[in-house]
Amino acid sequence: MVTDNYGEPIIGANIVVKGTTNGTVTDFDGNFSLEVPASATLTISYIGYLTKEIPVGNNSRIAVKLVEDTQSLDEVVVVGYGVQKKSDLTGSVVNVKSEKLMERPATTVEQALA
Repeated sequence: MVTDNYGEPIIGANIVVKGTTNGTVTDFDGNFSLEVPASATLTISYIGYLTKEIPVGNNSRIAVKLVEDTQSLDEVVVVGYGVQKKSDLTGSVVNVKSEKLMERPATTVEQALA
């Protein structure tokens, strides 16, 4: 099973036998199954998390907790037509807190933003 810092399952984490192309991905519950020799080492990776290598040994069940990789995360901005890095934008970016929107007498989000 592969989980994050909070014990939540990581869906779609990659598990590969080191030095081979033999691997699998975790399911909805963070579980995976893979037949490997006892001498194998598993490489577990997922975007935004540090990669971990685990020697299999005689273990039939392996529980792995991945740690977030805060060094590789960039600030991203969600725009109306996708997601971009803040540094790649050519327009201006504004951060509006919900408290400010609630202060305005508007019936729609568009009116409050205007």
